Amino acid sequence: MSEADRTAGPTGGEARRARFSIARLMTIVLFIAADFAIVRSIWNQPGPSPAFFSMVLPTANLLILGLVRLIRPGPDWRFWAGFEVVGWSLIGALAYLELRLKPVLFYPLTRVDQLVGFPNNSPRQVALGVTCCLVFYVPPQLILACLGGRLASLTAGNRRAGGDR
Repeated sequence: MSEADRTAGPTGGEARRARFSIARLMTIVLFIAADFAIVRSIWNQPGPSPAFFSMVLPTANLLILGLVRLIRPGPDWRFWAGFEVVGWSLIGALAYLELRLKPVLFYPLTRVDQLVGFPNNSPRQVALGVTCCLVFYVPPQLILACLGGRLASLTAGNRRAGGDR
């Protein structure tokens, strides 16, 4: 089998698996461990709530990993630049909302907490709160960051094609 056949992709019933190196898996574990350490360290402290950090830390991790794409520019550099700008802007906007409009920002979490009715700070309530943060808040951040990246790459393409006035 030639090299071109091996890298051509799935053929027949053969499925191609995503491959992760040990270094990548160790990096992912490091970020997750750091997130848990950060949330644990601020659990009973005054200031931003642990729910806020559960809401923005996964997105911040992806944004930090995306910075590598900006350091080594490639053909998709503009996408990653837009992704970073919009992503960090969203984290800043959420920080502002957490400081100024906390009841509005956390309404979905308080509503789910009221409906379920777990005792305060029980492991079930904490697990539910973290899961709700991951489900309610992280996907919209990532979708908007990707849209920002896509918009940045499209506007750069228009300039090259003569669309710049």
